[in-house]
Amino acid sequence: MLTREKLLELLEQHGLSHRADEILSQCKPSIHLSLQYGMDEADIPIGASKMGGSPDVPPDFVWPQWNGIPLTFIAQFRLSDVKPYDVENLLPEKGMLYFFFEQYSFMDTYYESQLFGSQYKVVYVEDESFLLKRSKHPHAQYRNWKLKPYRSCRITSFEHELIPHPVETAIPWPPEAIDSNQANQQMRFGDAVYENLAKPMHRLLGYETNVQGVWGTRETILEQWESNSRDDWLLLLQVDSDYSHHFLGSRVLFNWGDAGCIYFWIRKDELKSRNFNHVWMDLETH
Repeated sequence: MLTREKLLELLEQHGLSHRADEILSQCKPSIHLSLQYGMDEADIPIGASKMGGSPDVPPDFVWPQWNGIPLTFIAQFRLSDVKPYDVENLLPEKGMLYFFFEQYSFMDTYYESQLFGSQYKVVYVEDESFLLKRSKHPHAQYRNWKLKPYRSCRITSFEHELIPHPVETAIPWPPEAIDSNQANQQMRFGDAVYENLAKPMHRLLGYETNVQGVWGTRETILEQWESNSRDDWLLLLQVDSDYSHHFLGSRVLFNWGDAGCIYFWIRKDELKSRNFNHVWMDLETH
């Protein structure tokens, strides 16, 4: 787990203490999500924060679809449980927040989905007092893929983690601007930061952990919304691949492409107004 104290320790170990104020000033707090694996979904209380399985929804809930295909449920959050860890006061104080995504159709029609956002959906229900009901996850098929729920895992804890600015954990560009010793120093620090991030890297808020480079995800956002600044957007949720060939009975079985991550983004002004209708999502894979 990366804390302020751990980052200071890493900076000292890699000879970067002179840059501590600069790097720490650009860190963002995030909320790391720890999961309990191997649970029977019936043992997870209705309305608890969880990943995978079937969602607990209000009576008028309509399952999101794309071209008649039901999207796959990814996660739900009871925001009153999350709020104490939201140190920047960005999220709603209460309500339920649901995430849906269908990766096979998304990968098959990547550019279309990026433009229109049709194969993912974020649903916000403001009132936590609704009598929620577990909605059985529909099974379907898209081409050669059977679409079915991921294994259900309860989110057992929310923990503070401090995420450094991605540029600060990478070799500055162009490399000619610094000598090889400084480049190696920064590279080793970046590697140490990655090794100390809580794994799997499921998180709310903070910075993204890119699979394909420092600004891969955000640069793609700018390609789609050229009129928007990178600083207009916030990482809402990052979901890591979460599977094991040795423990298939106990993991969620998220596997985005080839052990990648998915990222849900939201504009700052729309999060402030509690509008989750224009969330944008990207997938990065190895």
